[in-house]
Amino acid sequence: VEWMGSRGDRVTAFGATTSSRFQLEPRNQVLRYNCGSAGCDEFRSEVDGRERYEYGTRLLGLRWERPGEEKKRALFVHLLRQEEREDTDLAYEIEWKPLMGDAEEEEEEEEGELLFLAQRYHSRLELWRWEVGMEERRDLWEWGAGARLADLRGEVRGGEGLSVSGGLEGVEDVVEKVDRRDPDLYAYGQRTWKIEDGEVSGGVRLVRFGATEEILVLPRLSGKRRLGARWDLLLAGGLHAQPPLYREFLGAEGDLEAQKAAQVTAGVACRLQPTLRVRVELFYRRLTDLVSYQLDDMRLIYAGENDARGYAYGLNAHMRGELSRMVGIISYSYLVAREDLARDGLGYLPRPGDQRHTASVYLEDHMNLRPLSWLLDSTFHVRILYGSGFPHTPKLSGGEPLSVGKSLSEEPLSEEESDFEFPMLVDGERNSRRDRGYFRFDIGMAQKVGVWGWKV
Repeated sequence: VEWMGSRGDRVTAFGATTSSRFQLEPRNQVLRYNCGSAGCDEFRSEVDGRERYEYGTRLLGLRWERPGEEKKRALFVHLLRQEEREDTDLAYEIEWKPLMGDAEEEEEEEEGELLFLAQRYHSRLELWRWEVGMEERRDLWEWGAGARLADLRGEVRGGEGLSVSGGLEGVEDVVEKVDRRDPDLYAYGQRTWKIEDGEVSGGVRLVRFGATEEILVLPRLSGKRRLGARWDLLLAGGLHAQPPLYREFLGAEGDLEAQKAAQVTAGVACRLQPTLRVRVELFYRRLTDLVSYQLDDMRLIYAGENDARGYAYGLNAHMRGELSRMVGIISYSYLVAREDLARDGLGYLPRPGDQRHTASVYLEDHMNLRPLSWLLDSTFHVRILYGSGFPHTPKLSGGEPLSVGKSLSEEPLSEEESDFEFPMLVDGERNSRRDRGYFRFDIGMAQKVGVWGWKV
């Protein structure tokens, strides 16, 4: 909602709400990765249960701007609420026929061991975040300052249990709680210098993160130089930091540090036609103090410590064109993201976000649907998106002594049983497999309405 005052004051209020629910009801599980070493062609199980995930976001904002002859000042207030729930109850019944001893004897044996697994997770995380600040812009200067307060509360309960040829026993409940209120302070300044064939902008951001009790100085520099009538050369570099805020605190035993990055970017921009522009950028990012994480279905599992370093590089290409009231945007991105976990000795491996290829097409059309004077603008849009598969860590078959299962019933082990191993699911090489690609098609509309000087 927007309101304009007689002195040029502009008051803008905005809000957004999203709610997503996902429910998975698996019936069976088949793993075909590296089972040959355990004497099997595949690892198969019957599954009973349900996984349910809910995500919600609420955002409110208020901004007041007052333009002057030489400057423009703005005050703003933001309120963000983010909520996440998970309810998982799964039971796996796995029939396994291990190859032991003489092959002919195993062919005669028809009955296999049954392995029962249980997974139970119930979690709820809730984050409130308030921010107040101000900005001021002059011809060549810009500065701002503000404060944020994050209130995070959450709890995760769950665990896994197992037994052999018996019921579901030994589910050990694990409880992780987080209850934090962390204030952040920041201030920044930036100046732009005009040069003969372009401009250079330099700035610095000073931040104090309450979650990590760090004070950081983050400089940035960017420049643009014209190459002829249509081409521009773009260069930029700077330091960036992101404090832990949400799930990173679950399972954290010590103090965390902000994740940091140093990035350089080089690109070109071209005006092919007055309404057709192309922009291509190459970037390299060096990452330190990373909090590594893994994906399990839709669950993000963080390490709870700054245990990794990494790097990322890639390309972003963007083309935008306008024809009358229509707008078309085509974009393509290529990304390589790798990380090196401390103490694992494996070197650099793909990060969970190492998606490689992403392409999208966006078409927007403004239509005159104004049977009434208060209908100001009607917009329809279509978006097509493709993304290549994300990497993930496969589950492999591994052996565990039978005593793990027998310990649940506390029965003594015979000599043969003490040597027997039944299969377990263990993590394979980190992020060594990729999922299938992702495709989606969206269509939507927006309507702007004007009533008594207000725009909605």
